[in-house]
Amino acid sequence: MNRILIVDPDSKRGASLVDLLGRGGLVAAHAEVLPADRLSTVDLVVVRGHANRSNVFNVCRRAAVPLIVVAAHGAVRDAVAAMKAGAANYLVDPIEPQELIGAIQGELGARVRADQARSAARASMVGDSASMHALLARIDAVAAAEGAVLVRGEPGTGKALAARAIHDASERRQAAFVTINCAVVPAELIEAELFGDGRAAHSDARRGLVDTAQGGSLLLDEVSQLPKVAQARLVDVFLERADTERPRMIATSQHDLERLADDGAFSATLLAQMHQNLVELPPLRERLEDLPLLADHLLTRICTRLARPEPVLAADALRFMASYQWPGNVRELENVLERAVILATDEAIGPELLAINAGAPARPPAAVVEEEATTLEDYFVRFVLDHEDELTETELAAKLGISRKSLWERRQRLNIPRRTTRKRGPRR
Repeated sequence: MNRILIVDPDSKRGASLVDLLGRGGLVAAHAEVLPADRLSTVDLVVVRGHANRSNVFNVCRRAAVPLIVVAAHGAVRDAVAAMKAGAANYLVDPIEPQELIGAIQGELGARVRADQARSAARASMVGDSASMHALLARIDAVAAAEGAVLVRGEPGTGKALAARAIHDASERRQAAFVTINCAVVPAELIEAELFGDGRAAHSDARRGLVDTAQGGSLLLDEVSQLPKVAQARLVDVFLERADTERPRMIATSQHDLERLADDGAFSATLLAQMHQNLVELPPLRERLEDLPLLADHLLTRICTRLARPEPVLAADALRFMASYQWPGNVRELENVLERAVILATDEAIGPELLAINAGAPARPPAAVVEEEATTLEDYFVRFVLDHEDELTETELAAKLGISRKSLWERRQRLNIPRRTTRKRGPRR
């Protein structure tokens, strides 16, 4: 049963609110000041009246307990300040009972959904190999620590999933987990996304993701794509703010950030922050003994999503898969299995339904920076110019490991428009 704590210096008013919530089916208790030692038994806090809000905000944020503010007089500046300090909702007296009950139920429902997502993240990390056991142990160790995290691995290894698992296993797990894909958001917009629009006193001000994730975790997916100005502002945030006033930064990358830092394309200071806790994800070709468990898990997920009966993976198909190097890792395995499920007419999937060339030699992912490329942009320009005559824009984007929108935006920024003529004939 959910437990609500009402913090109100007026005992009579607080008792009245407890009674009101009780009639609405909620279990509540009242305290004139916030008892920090009781927060482990509380699911949500409502602060009302002139209680010491600053202390309440800080304590609730550290305990990852959602907080609703009920103010005597509404003001835009106060509302913005409360939300930036971590309040889940801001309401103004006089308040209708059903409005408060609805706000409380909404926050409790969001918490349940977040708990379900957390358990799903760890459950999706399937495998019984030595490297998988080592990875899970590393995730638990990093989750128990503080400081920024860098999750590194090839495309398709599940970096974002590992980042979520780190958050879920940490003391911040009840707080927000906020994600931004640095490869998708245009460079000219990413600062506003991270830090807001700088109009804190305005009613239409937009809160940045750094503030939204306060007390929780901020995932910077593909951090190598983050513009240098934004990198510098992040360094300021993580060096100047106290631990309780900032999110935990978790970054992912498939690129060699040390080399980019040496070339001046990535902040060495930010890299040093992220290197406090390093998590390396093994490629699938190094844990092929996990294929049976992983394939079974993915088949169940695919068939549930497609509302299809789950076929059996034939023994010769599994042997065929084990002889392949999986350059696209788990993501490629899921795509291969989904295609096979769609095409299957029998109860079993044989090797003929697997769109892979098991005899092909292993090759590094196209998105990894080549040895001779001096910067990430150099590599991007070279790759696009070398392959745009043979590949469509969709194929180019897939090879680079980015979206088609991101490919177009980088073409504009680097002044490499699509050529109108192509060397090969039309695709058939």
